[in-house]
Amino acid sequence: MIRAKAGLRDLDAARVADLLRDLSVRFGLHLDADGGLDMLIGIVRVTADGLLVETRTTEDLHRLCEAMTGHIATLSPTAADNLRWQGIATRKPPPHFRLAHIESVMPLGRDFRRLRLRSEDVGLFAQSRMIHLRLILPVPSGEWPSVGANGRTIWPRGQIQRVITTRHVDPAAGLVDLDIFCHQGGAAGEFARNAHAGQRVGLIGPAGDGLILAPDWIIGADETALPSVARLIEAQTPDARGKLFLIARSGAESYPLPIHPGFVITYLPTGDDLVKALLRAWNDAPNAQFWFAGEFDTAQNLRAALDGGAESGHRPHIAAYWRQTTGSF
Repeated sequence: MIRAKAGLRDLDAARVADLLRDLSVRFGLHLDADGGLDMLIGIVRVTADGLLVETRTTEDLHRLCEAMTGHIATLSPTAADNLRWQGIATRKPPPHFRLAHIESVMPLGRDFRRLRLRSEDVGLFAQSRMIHLRLILPVPSGEWPSVGANGRTIWPRGQIQRVITTRHVDPAAGLVDLDIFCHQGGAAGEFARNAHAGQRVGLIGPAGDGLILAPDWIIGADETALPSVARLIEAQTPDARGKLFLIARSGAESYPLPIHPGFVITYLPTGDDLVKALLRAWNDAPNAQFWFAGEFDTAQNLRAALDGGAESGHRPHIAAYWRQTTGSF
């Protein structure tokens, strides 16, 4: 295990211990007898000297220190600004940052581009528990993010980042494939539409949710989530079955989804049609694993309709990938 620690000069230790207990309840995390919070990738505890973080990798150490700085900020922004972590490298790129260059750009279907990126040590992106990363677009100054003294990532002015699903990762070859929907007005889509070999981008990750395995599925998505749907289908066992409801307003049917004999795909013209079809399917099969990713308002409507979860105990997975009012993607 590797460690980092930080003093609590501007905050009472008892309040931080209460914070850890609150996080335990809120996220269902284990709190041991000594007050140590198991945050899945490492342990955080309050000691006589302040905060102590223990993990197995430098990448996870940075993630936990940054996360704890964020949680401390909810108690006191001043205390968070004044945290000083010992044990992590500052004024350097985060340890889970990779500088990559575009090796090729390939049109995929009608409105997608596949960016093939080459970088060193991309194995951290090749895992099933988190299948996303942050694509960091270059700025004219050529700067990239660095770690501040309080553990937080410092972003150069004007730098844009977007969470993208990894479609393929080849650690041996140092390659990462990202399938990006060229969303009208979306920063990542506009970049992908005009990208060319040799351009540099940044990658931070992995991030987001992982792959779920289940025997029965109800899946809904718009175009932005099709790479995630592809990863999800590929991960299922041969005897899994499910219904996929996908929005086809921008040529989604031309995106190459993997073929699985147990899954039936229905393409629909609008988000309203998608919600209605998903709720009908849910009513017919309330024990199936429910999964949706797409526009924010659609996700909110589904959350409200499915409040209470499934009879089987499967928790519906509902994620917003973009928002119509802002066009952010």
